[in-house]
Amino acid sequence: MTKWRRTALWITGAAAIAAIGGAFALHALVEPERLKRVARDKAQAAWSRDLSVGDVSLQIFPLPALHAERVALANPAWAKARLLAYAESVDAHLELLPLLTGKVRVKSLDLDGVKVNLEIGADRAKSWDLVPAHDGATAKPASAAGNDFINLIALTIRNADIGQRTKGVAAAVLHIDEATAEASPGLRDVQIEASVSRNRKPLTLKASFADLSRFGKEGATTDGKIDFDWGKTRLALTGVFPLHTALKGYAMTADLKASSMQDMFAFFGDNRGPTSPATLHFTAREWQGKTEVAELSAAFGKHRATGSAQLTHSAARTVVNARIESGGLDWEKALL
Repeated sequence: MTKWRRTALWITGAAAIAAIGGAFALHALVEPERLKRVARDKAQAAWSRDLSVGDVSLQIFPLPALHAERVALANPAWAKARLLAYAESVDAHLELLPLLTGKVRVKSLDLDGVKVNLEIGADRAKSWDLVPAHDGATAKPASAAGNDFINLIALTIRNADIGQRTKGVAAAVLHIDEATAEASPGLRDVQIEASVSRNRKPLTLKASFADLSRFGKEGATTDGKIDFDWGKTRLALTGVFPLHTALKGYAMTADLKASSMQDMFAFFGDNRGPTSPATLHFTAREWQGKTEVAELSAAFGKHRATGSAQLTHSAARTVVNARIESGGLDWEKALL
């Protein structure tokens, strides 16, 4: 037998042994009823949230995977909607080698038929802040870094609706036809594409981020780019993006071009008629709690404007100091 044939047989045999070992490990680790019980207990212990899971099935070959139906995570008791998130079906593809050592690592997720109900209460509490359930613990929202999702290299979401209710008032629903995200291990080199709609107006989104491994950690940032395309209106954001809701440390450049901004306005619920062509460019950065806007250059039809601004944020209010230069800009004529 030639050397290359022996090598091929050895590789094939090793792969077969790994697959068989992974199959036994998968059955031992993720027996359906045990998996549902562990998931429910983990959600209750970590966030004081009820988690329900319907039917769960296992796939061994060609690669290990889990299929779950009717997966639902509850909202906090004060929210009007009972569920925070619901998925009609979830497919989790698992890494083979970690199974051999008794670990379950999700490599990719496919979610279909998703419903998300976000709510902000009268006290500004957010229903999606998943905080520790331990009594007396300092409440800190859960972050992506350090959890199971750090190993994801692919995510697909289809047929999803995301709604938000603020102080009892519901906003328009964002519908996701399909969204995909691919990444290198450790949530690095993340590429995102999505086709969404709001108020029956479509938006195509493409984004890339250098490193999302610290998502949810205060002060964390990443280099990136986001392109929004409403059809007649296009907006590009590039630079350093914040990864925490405190919005610290960002430094971005924005460029907007539109033959008419009617499509973008309609997406956000403003059903005005066609507008004049428009362009907009500016840089924005956060510095010591302030937002500095520079290199502002805008054109609406035949009108031009340049300037800069500084926004100072506080709990009570936001103070804006701006300098705008324009040759007699008539906003009504510019937009209409």
